[in-house]
Amino acid sequence: MKRSAILANVSTVAAGFRPPRAGKHSVYVALLAEPGALQPYGVYVGLTGLPVAQRFANHKKGHKASRCVRKHGVEVLPVGLHLRGIGWADAERIERELHRALVLAGVLAKGGH
Repeated sequence: MKRSAILANVSTVAAGFRPPRAGKHSVYVALLAEPGALQPYGVYVGLTGLPVAQRFANHKKGHKASRCVRKHGVEVLPVGLHLRGIGWADAERIERELHRALVLAGVLAKGGH
């Protein structure tokens, strides 16, 4: 799947989630790129209490990192901005549900614990 198709699919799927605003956690989607793979682009769905950019930087440095984001993470996608500033329980549920919805939409998705 091409990068533009990934972005369109993720944007469409993420728009369907409407969490209440009550907390300090965020659900984010990072673009993964593995040139030469059968599917060269995919995404990682994560949850953090840190600012999303800082969490992505930690992944890239190897600090409490997902191996796939450390090795193949390109950027945090500009989708899911409405999935920031939410409570832990809602963020945890949305992380799982968003991951599942992306897989069902044909996106190679990792994470989503």
